[in-house]
Amino acid sequence: MNEINEDLKKSKINFEIINKIRSGITANTYLAKYKKNKSIIKVFKKQKYKLITNQFQTNFIKEQLVNKKLFPEVTYLNRKEGILIYKYFEENSIKLSRSKIIELLGISLIKLHSIKSNKNIKTFEHQISAYNKILKSNKNTKLIEKANYLFKKIESYENGEKVFSHNDLNPTNILFSRKDIRFIDFEYSSMNSRFCDISRIVESFNLKDEEINVLLTSYGIKTNSSVLEIIKDWSLMNLYLDLIWAYVMNKVQKGSIKDNYISGLELKLDYKSNK
Repeated sequence: MNEINEDLKKSKINFEIINKIRSGITANTYLAKYKKNKSIIKVFKKQKYKLITNQFQTNFIKEQLVNKKLFPEVTYLNRKEGILIYKYFEENSIKLSRSKIIELLGISLIKLHSIKSNKNIKTFEHQISAYNKILKSNKNTKLIEKANYLFKKIESYENGEKVFSHNDLNPTNILFSRKDIRFIDFEYSSMNSRFCDISRIVESFNLKDEEINVLLTSYGIKTNSSVLEIIKDWSLMNLYLDLIWAYVMNKVQKGSIKDNYISGLELKLDYKSNK
């Protein structure tokens, strides 16, 4: 625990570490006691490349997320030192049908996408551009070209509308407690298409056709062939991005992403792109 003690000592924070939850690519995460509350402490890692937007840490965005009950209550934030502390959100077994859970996800998602942004917030295109620069001499330039082509295709029929997007809504970043939902780990958030998050949920929860309709209806979108096509394209785009991200991480920190994870993504992408 020495690394967190050193980081937090600079900020003169009184805390008690219970245990380390995760050592991630972007941050170390700890379960702790802070101001007598069970809390989560995140210590963000310094990056050689500008990969992380962390736009949600601006007070303007953070306060909206907390006020809309989309993120746990923040009790300490030091952007300069890269330290975030928020109250632990206790997950409880949900005695709800799968259909009701999907409906609640749609309702929470539209609240997330209604977050107002400031003029300096980065876009998804900025993130892709940053990845492209890091991998410009990478052997997988064809993959990057295909991803860029797909992104331009998606942009062309979505009229360029952007919302505040999480961009990484997998099940580990969605917390449930009865009828309450919180989204966490906004490190890759940016302005983006609403269908990036929608397609992530469709993929992460393996939604069937009727369940996709429940999600879209609760979100306020009418299900039709055009919408389903956009979700399909974004599902493929997210897969491209996951693989490119893995290549980037291994270039930034060699061996940080396991080979079997990358090969699994490559196989999945090959299968999906040829369907």
